[in-house]
Amino acid sequence: MAPEPEKIPERQGRPGEGSRQNEVTASTIHGRALPRKVVSPLISGVDTFMQGLDANQRATLLDIQEGRVAAETITIPPAALRDLFQAHGAVETVRAKQAEKRRRGAQTAATVSQAEIPTAEDAHA
Repeated sequence: MAPEPEKIPERQGRPGEGSRQNEVTASTIHGRALPRKVVSPLISGVDTFMQGLDANQRATLLDIQEGRVAAETITIPPAALRDLFQAHGAVETVRAKQAEKRRRGAQTAATVSQAEIPTAEDAHA
């Protein structure tokens, strides 16, 4: 009879090993991406704003961007800024919710990781 091949025991890993739980991703470093329903109006607002600028306003902004001497102010109709203002408010709301969620997660993790420190009375009991 031929000898039986040696059985290799199954690897016993730590919880989360082999899963994305311990993987460092872009969202780990930069935070979660903003939802599409928040980003789309922002992009649309920027497009609308840029289309609403006349040639002189664009030239002035280009001069400012490139560091050339330009007028200190330009006149922009409030309607052109309204969509940007609303989209910015939506972005800030989502960022605040994400920050609160991270804070609660960190607080929960800190509470779980804290252990009671034995006192001198506990040692003598």
